[in-house]
Amino acid sequence: MSMKRGSAAAVALIGLLSASCMTWRTKDVMTAADWPREGQKVLSVVKASGEYVRFSRSNPGLAHGGVIYGLTAAFVEEPLEVEGPFRSVKKRSDGAVYEVTDRTGRVYPVREVLRAEGDKLTILENRQVPAAVSVPFEEARLIRVKGTNMPLTLLAIAGGLAAGWFLWVAISLSSI
Repeated sequence: MSMKRGSAAAVALIGLLSASCMTWRTKDVMTAADWPREGQKVLSVVKASGEYVRFSRSNPGLAHGGVIYGLTAAFVEEPLEVEGPFRSVKKRSDGAVYEVTDRTGRVYPVREVLRAEGDKLTILENRQVPAAVSVPFEEARLIRVKGTNMPLTLLAIAGGLAAGWFLWVAISLSSI
């Protein structure tokens, strides 16, 4: 067997192991025993107030010191004044404006038009920015945490060992 095939098999095995070992599971938080452990990664939190906080998979929240810290995406809440004349104003079927192009050609995604006066629009942009969030464990009611799936992990290890044995047998038989 060539080195390329052996390398491809190793990469496939590593992909299988990493995909099966780590999963995101949802957990009800009723008592202190249900809190995430120190350093555990958190994908989302539903607070007691009903607010939903979602972190990205590439940069999940982190449980530390009784609080879940992380960055989440939040809409820009500052009103923006855009001056016309407008090259284009795009509207949805219900008549709501969703995009405005000003006289310089800059395009603004619009979440809401607050005020329209002649050649001036005051809008809320439909743009998200990262925002720091911290949620105390006491406020969390439902969390989605990163965990290990032991049966799949053991199955993947057994499959990897079996594949390695078959590979070794195939190499040994090809050299005869």
